[in-house]
Amino acid sequence: MARNLARTPGLTVVTTSPSVALAFGHDQSYGQQVLLTGGTATATGQYVGPIALATIRQLALDQLFLQFDAIDPARGLLSLSHAHAETDRALISVARHLVVLARHSAWNTLALAPAAPRPPPPP
Repeated sequence: MARNLARTPGLTVVTTSPSVALAFGHDQSYGQQVLLTGGTATATGQYVGPIALATIRQLALDQLFLQFDAIDPARGLLSLSHAHAETDRALISVARHLVVLARHSAWNTLALAPAAPRPPPPP
């Protein structure tokens, strides 16, 4: 997703992932701003924990593109660890719109930590 958006002019990108930050940070000719939240590195290359949460809670996001490890109709959007889920919940809480990114294998799969409840059905 980051590679597809990397040439979109004027974006402000907030990420917990150094690889996503680098996808946007190579070419400054597009006038983008990139904010890496910081925190404690995980095995998946994301940054989570109190530092990341403190940074995220100071933000107001318009569009949030967020990848989930599992999507279960009854349990909602799930992450592999509680630290990732807590970070995901913080990001969701400061975003106006959530766009869920997931591989097809995530559907009807369970993971350890709930990140967001099942959305209500449309009216």
